[in-house]
Amino acid sequence: MRVVLAFVSIILVFLMVNVDRLLTMEWRKSPRTEAAAYHEAGYAVIGRCLGMIRSGASIESHNNSAISCVLADPNLTQHQWVLRGKYRDPSSVFRGKVLTYMAGAEAEREFGFTRREDGNDREQIVAMLQWLPKSDASYEQLLRKKACGLVRRHKAKIDLIAKELCKRRTLLPDEIDALLVSSPQ
Repeated sequence: MRVVLAFVSIILVFLMVNVDRLLTMEWRKSPRTEAAAYHEAGYAVIGRCLGMIRSGASIESHNNSAISCVLADPNLTQHQWVLRGKYRDPSSVFRGKVLTYMAGAEAEREFGFTRREDGNDREQIVAMLQWLPKSDASYEQLLRKKACGLVRRHKAKIDLIAKELCKRRTLLPDEIDALLVSSPQ
């Protein structure tokens, strides 16, 4: 009888100590899921800062990879910029897209996750660098430093979006925009 009572007491103590984790289901969250959330949040926040995207973000698995936010067609991005009175060289669109793709990996690094190789991001970056006048390895490193700086500058916003992604797994464009508007600079 004492053994059963002791066992029940241990269970009750465990439940009381871990009630927050149990209620939020945080115990189900894996480090890889968290890393994917920060990766997607990096895309979503930096892509918006650079005027590249206005899509949602998701960490729901699809063929063993996260579903990324969608980057707009370069012509559409250029057109949107012109409508807002921003006249830029067309290569700026590709530079912005490269920085957005790099922001995913940089966000993971900034928040302490070990980055595993992501072939899709790498393929996209290499393809877009071909459209830029300077596309050697040193220029890519310069862009990576800029992406790292952008991630650090917008770290609080990326953290906010990533935490919401971990809770809800998918965020619609309007939900991301609302969160970013309500977040402190």
